[in-house]
Parts: sequence; C-alpha cells; structure tokens
Amino acid sequence: MGEDDESFRPPPTPAERTWIHPSELHALGGATAGEPRAGTDARQTWAPSFLVPTHQRFSGLSRITIQVRSASRAATIPVLAGVVGAAVALGAAAGLGAFDRRSATPVVGAADTAAPSAPGSLDIAGSASFATAPDVAQLVADAAPAVLRVEVPTLDGGRVGSGVTIDDHGTVLTSHDLVAGTTQVEVVDSLGRVHVARVVGSDPDSGLAVLHVDADDLVPARLADHGPEQVGSTAIVVGAPTGLESAATVAVGVISGLGKVVPLADDRWLYGMVQVDTRVPLTATGGAVLDLHGAVVAVSVGPPTGAAATLLGIDPNTGGLAVPIDVARAVAAQIHAQGSVRYAWLGIAGGDLDSATSLRLGVGGGAVVTRVEADGPADAAGVVEGDVITAVDGMAISGMVVLMTEVRASPVGSTVDLTIVRSNPSNAAPGQLPAVVKLPVLLVARPES
Repeated sequence: MGEDDESFRPPPTPAERTWIHPSELHALGGATAGEPRAGTDARQTWAPSFLVPTHQRFSGLSRITIQVRSASRAATIPVLAGVVGAAVALGAAAGLGAFDRRSATPVVGAADTAAPSAPGSLDIAGSASFATAPDVAQLVADAAPAVLRVEVPTLDGGRVGSGVTIDDHGTVLTSHDLVAGTTQVEVVDSLGRVHVARVVGSDPDSGLAVLHVDADDLVPARLADHGPEQVGSTAIVVGAPTGLESAATVAVGVISGLGKVVPLADDRWLYGMVQVDTRVPLTATGGAVLDLHGAVVAVSVGPPTGAAATLLGIDPNTGGLAVPIDVARAVAAQIHAQGSVRYAWLGIAGGDLDSATSLRLGVGGGAVVTRVEADGPADAAGVVEGDVITAVDGMAISGMVVLMTEVRASPVGSTVDLTIVRSNPSNAAPGQLPAVVKLPVLLVARPES
C-alpha cells in the first residue's frame, strides 16, 4: 500500500472509538462542558442522557472526575460517563497506584461543572457525604448488647419492655410504668441468658426505675454527657428483641421537642421531657435513644396516653417521650443512695401571667402566685399571694412551668434568688411603679403526699 493510495484512512481517534486504552487517557483531557472535542461533532454523545446529570450534559464526551488520593501519589482521571469508561477509569487508577494498600483513601471529587444540581438530577459531588454518613445499622449493632428485655409477670399475662445497662455493676434503667407495683422482674440479655433483677427503686416524677442484676458481665451502654440539645437532630430508639426474633427493635426519627411538661393521672407532672416524632413500640419502652454518634442521649418511657397525648398534641402511634440522660443519671444516683428521689420544693401554687396584668406591671412574662403554703420555703422567704415571679437566679421565666422546671432542677438544700414584681397597694400614689424585690429562698425536699 503506497502513500498515495486513496483507500488509506487514518486510524480513528480515541473519541471516535467505542473502546480506549488506559495509555490514551491523557488525550481526553482539556475539554470543558459545552465544547466538542477535536475530531467529534455535536452528534457524538458517548454517555446516554439519562446517565448524565441535567446540568452536566453537553455535546461530545460527558466526563465525571474521580479523584483518588494515596500517600504516594494523586491522580485526577477524566473518564467516559458510561460502563466502558468506568471500567477504564478503575484500570487506570490501579495502574497509577491509586489503590495502594498502604494508605489509600478514595475520595469522590466534584464533577466538571460547579453548577447546582437540578431537581431530580444526580449530584456527583454531594454523593461524597454518603461516605461519611453514620451507619445506623452499625450504631444499633454496637448499642444493642446494652439493651435488655425486661419481663414483668402480672395476673393478666405480663408486661414486656426494655432496660438500658448503664454501668458494669449490673445497674439497669427502665420505665417506671413498666415495673410499677413489683419488686422483682426477669431480664434477658443479648446472649439470651435470663437473669433475675431486683427493683431498687422507682420514681413516678421522672418516669424512671432502677433495676439491679447480679451479673458482672453485662455490657454497659455508652452514655452521652447530656440529653439532646437541638430539635431536629436524629433520634434512634433501640429496644430489646420482641422475643420472636433476635434482632433489636429499632425506630428512627428526629427530636421534635425539648423541655416538655407532661401531666400525670395523679395530678403530678413530668418535667423536661424529650419528644421524638417516631412511634416507640411498647417493647422499646425503657430502651435507649441514640444520637448519630451512637451515644445514649435519653431513656425512652414510651408513648404518651390520655390527657398527656392530648395536651402535647402527640399521636401515640407516631410519637414518644424520653428522659434526658443527664436527668436519668441523677435519678439513678439518688435511688441507689437513698432508695428514692427527693425534689426541691418551693411551696407555692400559681399560674402564668395574663396579658392584661403583664401590661399593667410592665413585664414580659412570669408566674403569678395564687397560694403560699404556710411554713413552706416561699412563705419563710416573704413571698405573698399576688407576687409575680419573673426570674430565678437572674434567668427570666415565661410562666409557671418554667419556674417549676428550674426549681426541680435545683438540689435540695440549695438557695435560689427569686426576682419578684409586687403590685402596688391600693393606697399607692398615682403613677407609682410596681416594686421589684429579690428574695433568697432556701429549698427543701417536697413533702410526701
């Protein structure tokens, strides 16, 4: 065949072939979105349009950038956005040593264009977040050994729930309602072993109870330092197996409320509760609420019922309540030390400040005192009916619930400073401003009812 032979044609360029050798990858570099590569025309689109994000479609070759980093070298490889191109990219990456076993860490880099993703399109850069997203299944697997199945025998067949092992001495936190009225229950650990557990104490005012299991090989949970701090954060509720299978009971949702106050049937209230927006199965009552680090941030006390569900606007089928872990720790410590929990008592009754009185007194909010218990802490400090408490230790309060929450959180025997706005007497001079006084109050334990 001579040089002047008209039948001779130059070999096809890499862009014109349906295959490509790894050594020719460099020949594809340099094109930008919207620019056909030399030797191609607008009809040559190597990747099907449904495989390419809307904002990344252009004439010629469609490219995705895969960045691979290792201790010894780094390479950025443009490849064809199709099955053949993907295989070539992997082969080239291996040839460049990008999968060096010594310290290879693959990183998905940005695509050729930095334009934001169109609705319904694939965001290649955003997919890197999946590499760092917590593995919920792994978090549950790590936490599950610390969650025990609690079985309470009753005349009507028994109750079943969960408990959380909080130390390596056999201390287990569970729900007060689950073990109320009994002194001994059975627990089943993650290995299927059955243990007899003693009810050390139960506290209806927190919704928690403490069990003791005479075993030194139970797996303790990893406890957070405090409860959830942000509404909207992820909540993973982990309960014990139902008994029909060996897997833990799991429900995933978000923290939908903090500091909730829940009415109880005997005219008492649960304060500072955590609300989750996922249904808590009855078998998970007493179980653990995890954050995305796998730490226990609260102990589930089950779904609200009756007046509590109505007041909070929670459907028991789609929501649940839990006790923050810092409160649960304090409850467990007191029950272990003295068999019960003592709460600080102020010795008043009252309600929220109404808008008319708020305007008259010139204050934004507070708790109006309607009754003062004789010889109680408030009475001894000089609080009188009609006083409006606007702050505790300098922290403004919006109403009676916040006041009671702050008092309950204070240790018995501590002193709190109440800021009080006192209405003027009937003989006060016109235009005289209400008196503002600060009274130190020594808190005592609430009397047993």
